[in-house]
Amino acid sequence: TLGQVLPGSLYGLFGVQGIAYERDVMVKKYEELLLPRFGDRLKKFDCTPSPSCSLQLASGIFDALYAAGGLSVPGAIASGLGVIYSEHTTNPAKGFTIPPGKEAEFFWESLRYFPPVYGVPYWTTRPTCHGIAPGDTIARELPYGQSEACPRLPVNTQTGFSPVNQWQGGARVVLDVGKAGWDEHRWGVNASKFVLRPQAEYERNSLNFADMAVDAKVAGGKNNRVCPAKQLSLAMGAVFFQVFKKEDWIAHSAQDIKMDPFGPFFQVTEFDLRAATLEVEE
Repeated sequence: TLGQVLPGSLYGLFGVQGIAYERDVMVKKYEELLLPRFGDRLKKFDCTPSPSCSLQLASGIFDALYAAGGLSVPGAIASGLGVIYSEHTTNPAKGFTIPPGKEAEFFWESLRYFPPVYGVPYWTTRPTCHGIAPGDTIARELPYGQSEACPRLPVNTQTGFSPVNQWQGGARVVLDVGKAGWDEHRWGVNASKFVLRPQAEYERNSLNFADMAVDAKVAGGKNNRVCPAKQLSLAMGAVFFQVFKKEDWIAHSAQDIKMDPFGPFFQVTEFDLRAATLEVEE
């Protein structure tokens, strides 16, 4: 996003150029892995304005692992650690110890109470394509996943990108999946409490992974927006807390660890854990 706001001539000044270069290198590596399996099928499609569909797929997978799941899983683990160690009044369950065999439920509850993803957006009216009339943009909206991309325009020499409109003329709705995890109609009167619940209840009620964004009737399910790494994420979180031992670590300044499930800048403030053996030695 920052790269699209700034002209290319300022990339070096703000350090964007180096970040963009490293990202491009990683995306190309993903594309090399994907080509043997999906290359022939992707050649049949036009993914304009992307140079190729294989590059677009590689970019999407990279974003999912690095920017989406790559942030959500560590974020939920950090929230769980905050519950275990924080002595601040904002901790919803001070002094919590995970019951043996309940690590998966603990990670689920950390996801529910401290949702790493606040909302799932979608366009009810797409933004007007740059350079064409609103009616022509609407005409590109087709059923069953066949909608057409905006026309690809020449690259602007000042910005390094083709002109594009990302929001004007559009209307977007955001499904508040974070607050859905606190809905008393689904979770009961203790929805605002940090309480471990049966795994079946989490599976039945949770929207943390956009579980509702599934419709096999649209493009054969290819437009589904449910998180493809749901089970991987849950397994990673559960295994982390199975291996992690509360007594092996001590939180530095535990009384200052603040928690806010819907904080605009943090859900748990940064804190350090030190091995308990180091504390004893000192």
